[in-house]
This record gives sequence, structure tokens and C-alpha cells, in this order.
Amino acid sequence: MFTPEELFENLKTVAVFGLSPDAGKSSNSVAKRLQRLGLTIIPVNPNISQWEGLKAYQSVSEIPSDIEIDIVDIFRREEFLVDAVTDALARIPLPKCIWLQSGLWSDECKRLCEEVGVLYIDDSCLGVEFGFYHSQHKTTL
Repeated sequence: MFTPEELFENLKTVAVFGLSPDAGKSSNSVAKRLQRLGLTIIPVNPNISQWEGLKAYQSVSEIPSDIEIDIVDIFRREEFLVDAVTDALARIPLPKCIWLQSGLWSDECKRLCEEVGVLYIDDSCLGVEFGFYHSQHKTTL
């Protein structure tokens, strides 16, 4: 399993589960920030067909297996978290990390990730954390 710093060292692709086309939503602003930092974003939202010109997938498990996902960043209401994590962990190959955004956590989601050796981070903003890491390490992407 990776540490967050090890994950950030080679971070390339983030699937954003619950990515909203609404510019006022945090999922949208975080995805745009990650894009500006050089990351590839894979939109996941069953209610949209594309985001910023990128194909949107209905679920993480629907993303083709030849696309390696480093992090699944989840923006879903609490009652949908276990289903979202279960879907992400059904994908082969597994993502390296399941990340629940600020204000979200789940003991069940943590247990599911630990069972398969996937890094689990909760209640934290990926846009803030990776932005800080990027600024401190002057990463060239």
C-alpha cells in the first residue's frame, strides 16, 4: 500500500466520482484545480455524458481497464458512499487510493479498502492536499 506522499510522487489520473457540471460545486472546482496542476481527470457521474469535453462515465467500474486510475476522489452524499466505494473496488485494475472529500468518512468504506490493500483517505480535500504537495516539491508534470 502507498503512503499519500508516495502516491503524490507519481500521481497522474484521478477519477472524480460525483463530478458536477455546476461551476459552483466543490467537485467541479477541485477537478479544475487538479487539471491545472497537470493531472488527467476522468469524470464519473451517471447524469452527464461529458464534462469540459471529456467523456463522463456512469460508474468507476465502467471505465476501461486499460486506463490506470491512481485515485478515485468521491463527492457523494453519505448514504451513497459504500455503494460508490464498492463500485470503485470492483474495477480491475484497482485504483491505488479511495479518497473521500472533506466532511466525508465511513468505517465501512475504510474496512472495504483495507481488505483489498487500497489506500483509504477520508475527510480531506484532494485539491488542497495535492496543491500543497505540488507547491512544496516543485513537481514537474
